Amino acid sequence: MTESMSLHTPEESATAPVAEPPLVVYSTLSAKEALKELVPAFERDRRQAVVITYAGGSVLVKQLTSGSEGDLFIGPAEFTADLVNKGVLSAERQQTLVLSSTALAIRAAGVARTTRTVDEVKELLLQAKSFCYSPGASGIHFTGLLDRMGIGPQMASKAVPARPGELVGAVVARGDAELGVQQISELLPVPGVRLLPLPPELRQEVRYVASVFSGVRRAQAAGAFVDYLRSAVAARIWRDKGLEPL
Repeated sequence: MTESMSLHTPEESATAPVAEPPLVVYSTLSAKEALKELVPAFERDRRQAVVITYAGGSVLVKQLTSGSEGDLFIGPAEFTADLVNKGVLSAERQQTLVLSSTALAIRAAGVARTTRTVDEVKELLLQAKSFCYSPGASGIHFTGLLDRMGIGPQMASKAVPARPGELVGAVVARGDAELGVQQISELLPVPGVRLLPLPPELRQEVRYVASVFSGVRRAQAAGAFVDYLRSAVAARIWRDKGLEPL
């Protein structure tokens, strides 16, 4: 996940003013595209304003452990566990939302390659002159896989960093990296790239969790929002955005 931040405000969804204070939510970027559709629908149906801050997981951990307050956090289990250990989030009030998996990305105009086996992926990686991965959960996991495949040092020498706030797919689309790896939900919104599925042995599955803050102010509204995110209506949108609801 890339290290950037943006804000969704109630005004964006043209929701009529409500008397209740807004539900304050923090979310990592993999869920952003789905939440951009889910939040306005929830606001219309429940007449409850929602304000969401989106950022990379490591950025949010720093922000929330530095005193930022909220009602609900949506992010990978590993970041959630860290915030629980620091007392920011409640260990008892968590719900699993979706699974996210990773894929490789090449330019849409590039030559199609098969990545059905570990050997095919290894060959493709070694042939690439440049490679981009995120500093978030998917990148951390994949660099570990590169080490286990015995090509960590070779790939490190080819690494091309994304610009601040940039998705890996954008680096690949403009040609600065031949290959990239990131969660599918973060690759799908980027035009100009083609996704290459990874074999099961290399496919990372990231579990996304909705967790209530220890000092939650809007507990009832937070619960209603989580219920909506776990509903059958929301499931279709999660899947459309590359995430598998649980």
